[in-house]
Amino acid sequence: LATRGPALVPVPAGAREVEIVGKVTAELGLAEFTAAGERHEIGADGIFRLRLPVEGNRPIPFVAVDRAARRTTTEIVFVAAGGALPAAAPLAGAPRESGRRFHALVIASGAYRLFAPLSTAIADGEDLAAMLRDRFGFEVSLLPDATFLTVMQRLTELAGRLGPQDDLLVYFAGHGRIDADTGRGYWLPIDADPDDRSTWIPNEALAKIFGVMRAGRVLVVADSCYAGALGGLGLERSGKVPEGGGRVRSVLSSGGLSPVLDQGAERHSIFARALLTVLSLAREPLSADRLYQAVSARVAFRSAELGVVQRPEYAQIGFAGHEGGDFIFQPKS
Repeated sequence: LATRGPALVPVPAGAREVEIVGKVTAELGLAEFTAAGERHEIGADGIFRLRLPVEGNRPIPFVAVDRAARRTTTEIVFVAAGGALPAAAPLAGAPRESGRRFHALVIASGAYRLFAPLSTAIADGEDLAAMLRDRFGFEVSLLPDATFLTVMQRLTELAGRLGPQDDLLVYFAGHGRIDADTGRGYWLPIDADPDDRSTWIPNEALAKIFGVMRAGRVLVVADSCYAGALGGLGLERSGKVPEGGGRVRSVLSSGGLSPVLDQGAERHSIFARALLTVLSLAREPLSADRLYQAVSARVAFRSAELGVVQRPEYAQIGFAGHEGGDFIFQPKS
């Protein structure tokens, strides 16, 4: 199953070992092939067949190097098929507010240069940008296939321009990665290099930018693998942010510390489809917490139909100055 990170491979519950069959194509000839860190010899036809132990939620890399030293990497993750579904929660209205200005930065990356392309991310970003602008009155900036420099420059510009009466939604659709040893999460811009982490955007850098922003409320909506790590910077992740008033710094992620599906809803990811559906049904002010509950139920149901478990998460962003309260979506009419 295609994801915004390693490919998901559903396996029966209790399985200890899985046979993997694949093919490597190298026009200039294959110099080396490794799987799970071990070297394997491949015949002239490029076919390989090997058995691997099932280690849940741990990416297994497959690396091929040709005689010109060109390198290609792909990853898979074994996941148990099926899973329980969370109960859906009824939507409830939030108080309507006046005097606030709404902004959105929509980052959608599909045509990666050194990672596998994503088939739905651009459509996800374009349709959400239109939804936020037309239905909720956001001032929207859309960044399709943005580079590391473009993303950081735009975030820095917003940090210097927005004030306490401004609310900001940052949406990211693209590849994500996590360091299995440290738990550090990253967003991958379009020019990310798989062998150079300085070209990845670390969660700590994002949290620092959101922390110095003067904007009253910031909500990050991240549809990428391991996106829940942004809500786990030294904090316990939960299903909602603390109640109260003050600065809001929260994140709604399409999954926790796991890969998430890139497809499953025609031209959209299953998370983006659920997000767009719930926003389109809003007839009164909607809190991000209620949005999360409605989206989570839809994503859990659809992912179970596809034989995997994907559960969105909602939490405060660690070390970004969250004080309490929630982000509110206010339909124009």
